[in-house]
Amino acid sequence: DDLRREERLKLAEKARNSMRGAAHEDHLEEDIIVVWQRIQELGKSSLGFQELCPSDDAEDRIRTFLSILFLAYEKRISVHQKRFPYGEIYIKTLGCT
Repeated sequence: DDLRREERLKLAEKARNSMRGAAHEDHLEEDIIVVWQRIQELGKSSLGFQELCPSDDAEDRIRTFLSILFLAYEKRISVHQKRFPYGEIYIKTLGCT
């Protein structure tokens, strides 16, 4: 279990390092933290993207979506979409805090 966790942490760090030099890189970590806190504050095991990010601002929605992708990569959440490509995106927490 510790070996898997260590490997996940290494992969997450590698993913973050690959973002170095990318636009808004300095805010990515903060955005991920904010989105994770918002998920925890809502206190639900499953929620929709609209509930997580009710904003109509494109930049807010993109930041939230990118953060969701990183959280899914880190195995904190799972993400699915019933009607691809335009249906609601659903987020399910995986029991990590």
